[in-house]
Parts: sequence; structure tokens; C-alpha cells
Amino acid sequence: MVHVYGSVGQLGNQLFRFAHHLANAIALNYKLVHHSFDYGQYYSSLGNTGIISVNNSGTNTNKIIIKLSNKLFRSPSSHEMAQKLGYYILNEPLTYEDTDATKFGEFAINKQVIATEWLFRDYNNFIIYAQQLREAFIPNNDIVEHASQKISKISADFEIVIGVHIRRGDYITFENGAFYFLDSEYARVMKQMKELHPGKKIAFVICSNEKIDMNTFSEFNCFSWSNHFMIDLTLLSYCDFIIGPPSTFSGWASFIGNIPLYHHSKKGALPGMGDFKVTMR
Repeated sequence: MVHVYGSVGQLGNQLFRFAHHLANAIALNYKLVHHSFDYGQYYSSLGNTGIISVNNSGTNTNKIIIKLSNKLFRSPSSHEMAQKLGYYILNEPLTYEDTDATKFGEFAINKQVIATEWLFRDYNNFIIYAQQLREAFIPNNDIVEHASQKISKISADFEIVIGVHIRRGDYITFENGAFYFLDSEYARVMKQMKELHPGKKIAFVICSNEKIDMNTFSEFNCFSWSNHFMIDLTLLSYCDFIIGPPSTFSGWASFIGNIPLYHHSKKGALPGMGDFKVTMR
């Protein structure tokens, strides 16, 4: 059994961390308990997997366990002591296929793993069990119905629907603002998308964590609403293509919907169709 503690980052980061743990649990057939997934209320489908339990232990409990993990279990001898007691402490980054993870697997299957490090990745099994992960992380019915109704209405009138994720807020300081683009930059990329699909009726669904001045996009067929972030995430996952800055939010929408994504990472760049990939990491 693996116990996951600590929530690092926002929705996208937490989803990818959870999904990599789940992929490993499916592959090795052990129970997975997540004690600090902040968004469990939107994913009641997780209870249908048979191997997951989302049991938030509270902020204080998580902080105490993480603090003890980081303070008491740093030396090889302290890890050996924990293992003699039946616990494997995962408090450092672990990529399952790149590391000698034999002990991790043994303890996950037969004993207990306490995972406080957020950067756990199992890329091979993430790909192998991608469809099972997509089924496990289906949002609640009300979210799905709300988003699907909006997309269905748009798709009835347009041949291609392109999701545009405009990330603002914290991106003004993240990486020194490298991915904080003005509306005019997104409009330039949207124009390129029209040129890549000549003669097609294209609609753009714009999602953002800030209010958008739609006047900048008057030359396009655009749709945008003041949605809950879960609606925005699901809307993006129902589009035919997604464009946006590097972000696990749009990355997750690409993965969960199996939708090609272009991460716009440099001002002035223009995508070709070969730049669109389904996120599988």
C-alpha cells in the first residue's frame, strides 16, 4: 500500500502526480491512499477504480508527516531503520523506470510506502494504462454535462473547435514572466490556426483565470464564459485542438481528452501542425 501526503501546486500538478501514482498502482496491483488531494470533490469516479482511497487527513496532519519525513529520514541509515519497521519513506524525487525502484515496488505490494515527495513519475505505465487513467479521472456528471452541452452547441455550427488557454495571474512572475503573453500574442497564434485550416469554419473557446477583453478577438468566432475552473478544464478537453502557454492545466486537458496541444513558449513563434502533440507525461 502507498500513502500519498502533501499537495504541491494547483490542479494540473496534483492531477499528474496522482495519475503517475495510480498508473504504478495499477501495474503492480496495490492499494493507493491519497491523503491530500485538494480536488477530490470533483472526481467521484475515483472511487470506482477499486484500488484508490481519497482520504484527506487535514492540513495539519499532512504538514506534520511531511516535516517528520524530511527531518528524520534523510540518511541511508534512517531509511534502513524505517524499512526494518515495515515502511519505505519516499521523500526524494523518484522516476520509477530510471531508478532502482525494486524496494519501492516490494514495499508498495507487501508493506507500506509513505510518499511525501511530490515528484514521482512512472512514465512507462502512465502510457500503458492511459485509458484506465482517463476513465478514473472523469469529472463529476454535472461538470461533464455542463461542458459537453456548450461544446455540442458550438460544434453544430463549426467544423473545428480550438481551445485557447490564456494563463495569467501567477504567470506574471513565474519564470520571470516568460509565458505571460498579451492578448495580441494569442490572437496572432489564432490567426495562424485559421491559416493552417483554410476554408474551414473554426470556433475558438477561450478559457482564462482572468477576465478577457473580447474586443481583441473580434475577427474570430470566439466563445468565452466566466466558468468554474473545472468547467474550463473539461471544455478544453472536448476541443479538437488546444493552444496555450506551458502549463499542466492545458497539459492535463490534452491528456484526459486525448487532444493535440501546442504549448506556446516563445513570443513571436508560430505553430505548424507538427507542433501539436497529445500530452502523455
